Formats: sequence, C-alpha cells, structure tokens
Amino acid sequence: METSKISIVADTHHDDERLARTIFVGNVPLETKREKLAKLFKSCGPVESVRFRSVPVKNTKLPKKAAVLSGDRLPIRDSMNAYIVFQNEKSVDVALSMNGTLFQNKHLKVDRAERPSISVDCCVFVGNLPFDVEDEELYEAFAQVGAVKYVRVIRDKETGFGKGFGYVCFNESISVITAVRMNGSMKVKGRCIRIARCKNSEKLKMQKVSQSSANKRQEKKKKKKNRGKKGLIGSGKKGIQKKKITRKRNKA
Repeated sequence: METSKISIVADTHHDDERLARTIFVGNVPLETKREKLAKLFKSCGPVESVRFRSVPVKNTKLPKKAAVLSGDRLPIRDSMNAYIVFQNEKSVDVALSMNGTLFQNKHLKVDRAERPSISVDCCVFVGNLPFDVEDEELYEAFAQVGAVKYVRVIRDKETGFGKGFGYVCFNESISVITAVRMNGSMKVKGRCIRIARCKNSEKLKMQKVSQSSANKRQEKKKKKKNRGKKGLIGSGKKGIQKKKITRKRNKA
C-alpha cells in the first residue's frame, strides 16, 4: 500500500513539473507541421514535444486522432491550438514574449498552460459573432481599436465552430473604453457585434474553461497510466493462478 501511494505522489509531481514547462499556443495555422512550430520556439530553449489540439474535423464519430491522421479536416476552419513542452521551465518565461508574433499571416496567442493570465480590466466580451469566425478575423477587427494582446473565440469542442461569443484582451485598459463605444456599430464578417466590459464573473468563466481544459488533459494522462498499471497487475495475477493450478495437478 505504501509503495502505491509513493508512486501516485511521484506521478502527480511529474505531471505538475511537466505542466510548468508547457505553453499554450493559439491561432496556429491549420497546415502547420510540428517541426516548423518547434523550430519557431527553439529560440526560447530546447523543445521536448509539440502536440496539436482543437483540430476541426468533419466526422465527429471517428476518434479525433484517427480523423486528423486521415486528413478529415473541416475546410471552413483554418486554425488550431498547440501545446509545446520545453526541456527547461525557464524557457516558458522567454516564450511568453512571443505572444502576438505574426506566423504565416496569423497572430499567435502564447500563454502558460498551467495558469493562463487573465486581466478583466483589459478585456471585453464580444457577442453575436458569426459561428464560422476565425480568431484572426476578430484580431484584425479590434486591432483598429488598440494593441491586441490576444483574442479567444469560445468553440464547440467537437466541431471547432464558434458558439457566437468570445473575448478580446488588449495591452492597455484605455482600449476597452474605445471598444465599448463601438458596441452595435462594429461589424465582423458583415455582422454587427455586441461589445461589453468583462466583469469578474466573466473572468471566473474564462478561468474555469482554462482550468477545465487543463484538468481534462491531466485526467487523460492518469487514465492511460492506470490502464498500463492494471494491465501489469492483471497479467501477474493470471500468472499466479496458472502456477497454483499446475501445482494442484502435479499433486494429483
């Protein structure tokens, strides 16, 4: 029992340590290869791994990985997310300075994977968005208001389509005042959008979404590890049972 407890604590520590070395990269061009994205961030430090997430697929009945490998992607979407794990935690601080970098005509959103930075004073809530809106389109629309730190369109986890709302975060809080004044007059893809200040409740929602995504990734990893452990334990028990049966037969 004590050994298993030590093992669980060790696994949790390893997951936390790995998460601290991980960054989230949003608005990545859909056709980007892992090698190319790794090369871009190698200037921040040695890269351990690159994983793509939120890849829009046509057939939602297929496992996501199988759909991506088969090239079954939605042509209407042109971006995805990625998680980059560095070999050293210090590289994360350097990588954060690359937020807003223009990569293949798209502004990348770079943030910590474990505790994303959210500043309500610099953010606005955006509603009545077209369901097929891309992050870059929202970025360009609000760039006329002020320097944009990042945008976030809330999407359906299966299809990748937007849910009709999102958030825009500026570098300076003064831009929020200008943005709110454009409520009902600014258009995105020919559609008038709603713009309002973010409240503390909105911050909590954003934090919950980010934390939920992180928790789900952690749970998946734990399940995989537990399956592997159960498989080893199960095979061991079967081996013991077989030995007992053989001994009984020999005695008879």
